[in-house]
Amino acid sequence: MPDTGAPWNIPYVAGTDLVADWPTDSQTLAEAIADGLDDAGGLTQFKYATDSTARSTTSTSYSTANISLSFTPTAADSLLLIEWTCSGLTRFNGGTNQLRRVGFYRITDTTSAVLGAEGAPTHRQLVSATNNQAHDYEYINLRALVVAGDTSARTYQGEFKTENSANITIIQNDLQTGILSVTELKAGVL
Repeated sequence: MPDTGAPWNIPYVAGTDLVADWPTDSQTLAEAIADGLDDAGGLTQFKYATDSTARSTTSTSYSTANISLSFTPTAADSLLLIEWTCSGLTRFNGGTNQLRRVGFYRITDTTSAVLGAEGAPTHRQLVSATNNQAHDYEYINLRALVVAGDTSARTYQGEFKTENSANITIIQNDLQTGILSVTELKAGVL
């Protein structure tokens, strides 16, 4: 196996290009990594959910992106890698044209706690344009690594909002399928 440069051994998948055919190649790579970790005895379980419907909000409070995943860890000391990928944009939606358009994305758990608490992984998408027709799609990839803490069932979900209600934040799952995944790793693997 070629050295990937990572601090742990990730199987190299020849010919994989994460951009050329996303999310198909991305899913193939995720499954190859899961297979490699499973062979090494580090992977406990891997689950994912997908969404292929466009979502939008003009809310300045976080609301669900309608992608969620129920997950029950097998051990309290397991590490959970939670990842949400989608394509998004924020654009002008009427009223006074805002030169600054900002959309926010985050992952929460069953208790609506942002993963990682203070300073948790969130994505801030800033679009500055004088042309109202400017649409800057952006690949959003949020990751959080947390200790399971217990073996109770929990649900992870993606949430999003806009900074200003005159703007609209859109998740383009109809163009690129959104994926929310959880990988459970045995303690000590990383």
